[in-house]
Amino acid sequence: GGWPPCANCGCPSETHDVVSTTAMEARCLDTARAIFAPLDLSTVIRQSVQDTCSLGFTREDFVYGEVGELSFLRLLDRILELRSSGDMGVFYDLGCGAGKAVILAALHAKALFSRCIGIELLPGLAACAAHLGARYRATSAAATAHAEAKVEGEALAWAEVSFIEEDLFEANLSDASVVLVNAGGWQEPNLSRLQAKLLEALPERCVLATIRKPLFEEQPEGFVELERLDLPMSWGVAPIFLSERRRGGVGAGCKGIDLEAMD
Repeated sequence: GGWPPCANCGCPSETHDVVSTTAMEARCLDTARAIFAPLDLSTVIRQSVQDTCSLGFTREDFVYGEVGELSFLRLLDRILELRSSGDMGVFYDLGCGAGKAVILAALHAKALFSRCIGIELLPGLAACAAHLGARYRATSAAATAHAEAKVEGEALAWAEVSFIEEDLFEANLSDASVVLVNAGGWQEPNLSRLQAKLLEALPERCVLATIRKPLFEEQPEGFVELERLDLPMSWGVAPIFLSERRRGGVGAGCKGIDLEAMD
């Protein structure tokens, strides 16, 4: 008896609020979850542990978690509203894990990214992401062949998706428009390396979204704070910090919103 546990966080489903979705959000979620089906959270966490142990890394530096699916789609809606440049361009997830955020971004009907790219160092997780990327491309090909109907005047974007097994410090981000980083596990000296990398590599008007903590305790010259909000993740609600690369000067920040109830 009773409701099954939430597939995202494991809590009893009856403890969650009911959140309405638009028809396009529902289609996007249904499509993404079908692609994600072979790789549930526990499977990917086990792969992450296996990778870090076999490579001699500490778990503190590689804590695995996943975005809440609906709230991440709405986070992209908010970034689209906040960006000072209308073109969403190329999305990057640095330390993408199994790549679920990359695929959600690629499906997003309003963001219309031209490409969505995941960078992952751990080989087993990179293989998981590559598997989901192949499922995404197969699903995209089938949808295109059947001339997928529009919902609410929109259709799933089916942006190009790629996953790269690479140290993110070697990644070329010169075409990035939106960059996602889970900053919670980053410690010194690698945190300073990440700060220096993004200060150097992010192009003008690129939006940086960091999970758990801001990348910088104080915004350096050339970054403008946009907003802090709260986003459901696989481990619970986490703060998200949005900033934009602006080498030409600092503008005013924006008022925060709370996405806690989205998933």
